[in-house]
Amino acid sequence: MNKKGQLPSKNVYIAIGVVVIIAVVIGVGSYIMFTGEGPAAKQEVQLPTKVKSYLEETKNKYGDKVSEITVAYTSHPSSRAFDNMIPAFEKVTGIEVNTVMYSEMGYYNKIKLLAAGKAAPFDALYTCIETVPVTAAYEYLTPIDQYLNNEELTPDWYGYQDIVKAYRDYGKWQGTTYAIPVAGEAAIFYYRKDLFDQYNKEPPATFEELLDLCEFFKGKDEVDYPLALRMLPWQGTYLSEIAVHAYGGAFFDPETLEVMVTNEDTKKGIRVAKQLYTEYGPPGVANYTFSETWSDFRMGRAAMMIDASAAAPGIENPKKSKVVGKVGYTATPKGPAGQGVHPLGWSWSIPSYVSSDRAKVSWALITYLTSKPMQETYLESGGIVCRKSGLEQMDAPYADTILQQLKESAQSEVAQMSLREYATAKQSEISSTLGSYLGGIILQDKPMGSQLQKLSDALKPVLEKLREIR
Repeated sequence: MNKKGQLPSKNVYIAIGVVVIIAVVIGVGSYIMFTGEGPAAKQEVQLPTKVKSYLEETKNKYGDKVSEITVAYTSHPSSRAFDNMIPAFEKVTGIEVNTVMYSEMGYYNKIKLLAAGKAAPFDALYTCIETVPVTAAYEYLTPIDQYLNNEELTPDWYGYQDIVKAYRDYGKWQGTTYAIPVAGEAAIFYYRKDLFDQYNKEPPATFEELLDLCEFFKGKDEVDYPLALRMLPWQGTYLSEIAVHAYGGAFFDPETLEVMVTNEDTKKGIRVAKQLYTEYGPPGVANYTFSETWSDFRMGRAAMMIDASAAAPGIENPKKSKVVGKVGYTATPKGPAGQGVHPLGWSWSIPSYVSSDRAKVSWALITYLTSKPMQETYLESGGIVCRKSGLEQMDAPYADTILQQLKESAQSEVAQMSLREYATAKQSEISSTLGSYLGGIILQDKPMGSQLQKLSDALKPVLEKLREIR
């Protein structure tokens, strides 16, 4: 473990780079293309008096010490919303904010520089649930509890507790906070309410009920197939993970790091996922990413879908969707063990190599951008809601469902275990390994036993590396 304040070694940068690359290439794309209308046109931001006073204090304390900071993020609705808000920060503080926004490939290239061991000139940067564990484990990120617990740096009006707990939790690593959420999501259940009403059906509460509904809608003239699902390249783990945890299984124990792929409860969840994919999923599901999955549902090809809440705005967008006003939203089905969904999303973090004054200016920027008083401006600028108050006030048919799903995730022991399993310092390698094997296990007409053992054997060396980090 590196000493506090020192830059990580070259190998550490490589590990960080690999995780961030995968997270960016896979995760960010879902927001870029499919979240709906996109940001509103830029407009002058009106600052509440207390926010303006806070920024004036920032100027008085640090304006003669810090003339500019640089922040890095990826092309995303939240970052485009922040672009609309940053000029107001600059105007009041007199501190210039250099924003470095990367496309997926551009961000990939920048991370390669990090992997080569060159210090990146970022005072704040985007992180996510996949990257917080590895970067925090190597002391690459600054713990921000010291800022959150300082009333001068974080006034009461900031409203940290108003951020949905499930999102707050993904910014933590081993009990310490390293990130402030800016865009969150969780898997929810989508269904064609018009068809359910027509046939007097109710959304499923359990996976058994989901299987019954899939069988009912199979062959119906109104849809091409029952359930929209994603598979390529690693995305078959998306539904499989939900089913596995709902049935009380796990791919590995997040506490002991023992492989659990061949556990009977894990097998039950995989069998359910296999049936959903092979009997009720789209033709050619092996080639389906979130893009094809969301598009099919928006075009009315499927009666149901389990996928990220980020798909919802596009479904209600008449420029993208043929099923506007025809869709119902509810929590994902449960299994015998309960609810297995955990949140995902993006966040702000501060690198550990940033000087104290620059870190505090960066924190002032993050506080301003993500505060409760600025939430309305952020959302109107195209941002993704992360606060409980925002979800409660949102006039959208899916808002209550997202809040319901997140509440259940926060209260569900199964979901929290799933979150711990997911948020590890080797998550990218774990996901890659699962994706490499699960597709074949689910789609091929072969006995699962030997294939699951191969997956188990492949996971063991990855988890051994995780033990070394711990």
